[in-house]
Amino acid sequence: MEHALEDLSVDAMLRIGATTLPLRSILNIKVGEVVALDRPLVGTVEVIAGGRTVATGELVLVDGCFAVQVTEVSGMSMHLPGEG
Repeated sequence: MEHALEDLSVDAMLRIGATTLPLRSILNIKVGEVVALDRPLVGTVEVIAGGRTVATGELVLVDGCFAVQVTEVSGMSMHLPGEG
């Protein structure tokens, strides 16, 4: 069954890592500073849409820009209201 929701645009983001910083550090952050994340540059990243991880993949370069090569997709129907 086709869902009318399938034509809606949804903001997606990539989660490439995380860190915990004291508020003092965040308030004093300067241009050029480096914030270390909890993971190496290579490895799995999460594709998040609507607050849920919908796919995972690896970071790649495409025409000089970062992109994600999807390696796994979660069941999309479980992310629709009333499904799953």
